[in-house]
Amino acid sequence: MNVSDLTDDSLAKYIHDRLEERITNRAAKAALYSSKRKSANQLELYAYAFQSLPYITAISSLLSEAVTSYIEPGDTHFTLIDIGIGTGAQERAIISHIASLPLGHELSSIHIVGIDLCEGSLRSAGNSCVEAGRIAGVQVTYSSVCGFAETLTTEKWEGILSSANQERSRVVVMASLAMHHLLPEKRSDLLRTLKTVKSMGGVSGVVLAEPHLNHADNKIAARFESSWNHFQLVWELIDSLDYTHKEKFHVKQFFLRELDDVFANSDEIRTERETEMQTWVDLLACCGYSTHPLSRSEAVPCSGGVEIVPHGEWLGIDWKGVTLIGILSFIPQCEESEGPSKNRVPERYCTPSEETYSTQSWSLA
Repeated sequence: MNVSDLTDDSLAKYIHDRLEERITNRAAKAALYSSKRKSANQLELYAYAFQSLPYITAISSLLSEAVTSYIEPGDTHFTLIDIGIGTGAQERAIISHIASLPLGHELSSIHIVGIDLCEGSLRSAGNSCVEAGRIAGVQVTYSSVCGFAETLTTEKWEGILSSANQERSRVVVMASLAMHHLLPEKRSDLLRTLKTVKSMGGVSGVVLAEPHLNHADNKIAARFESSWNHFQLVWELIDSLDYTHKEKFHVKQFFLRELDDVFANSDEIRTERETEMQTWVDLLACCGYSTHPLSRSEAVPCSGGVEIVPHGEWLGIDWKGVTLIGILSFIPQCEESEGPSKNRVPERYCTPSEETYSTQSWSLA
């Protein structure tokens, strides 16, 4: 099959075009590839995908369960820190879920701390959280930090927690589809910093939702293999929906921005660096965290053929037996485990700074 025979929404054609863009512009590594599809920004595209894709909608319910599992009898205050809060869609779901729980009625207040790079998103998230609290009948307060979470010092984190609530509050840090944007070494730095925070009793737990694929590898061939296997299933899932061709293409646009970054951008400037779930588990363990049990013990079917499947230390949102998204919940240990792996990031997690190019050819037939 020739590339010219493929349709515009074909995954094979899109990856081919991005790789061709990369090859023809290798000398201009500083030039960020920008998608030509300007019909909607990424937050709008995510909102559309969130409403449309069964495996993405499952993220919301699982994160709500994971976050609220830290609330214990007798708790009167709860603080949630969201790294990459966006417009606060996940917070609305969590607040609603808390209000539906018997333990939720014991809470005097919920405080949300939003961290994001976009001031407009932070304002929208604040309005959304307070409104969700009003609807749910729960007192919700909100504060925000505009900037990179990985650049915040321990002192800044201490300030965030101490100013969040003068009462002793249980604190959970959440990052939904956000942590993979950090460089590998910055992830371990951030996790260790969170573990050292002592204000208000410290952080109770960390909850992550991350795509289960390998875009962290510096070798483009490895990224291609993982991306192709992952997004072939995503494309099949989208095409199985009872939508018009135009609606399906609109959903796919959310993922096209990622493919732009993974295949057209140079290694120095790309930001999509997803990694597989076991690597996250290993990283958290090396940073002094232990697993916080999640509620599922067996596979649970969802809409569209999607299943929630326990995989030991994490939950998978699976389709056709393959994990697309993983949910992890970890608590800081009082003392880091002794042994040869203490404070050492797994070797397979590290990303060399120099990109390795290969002359190997790939067939899209």
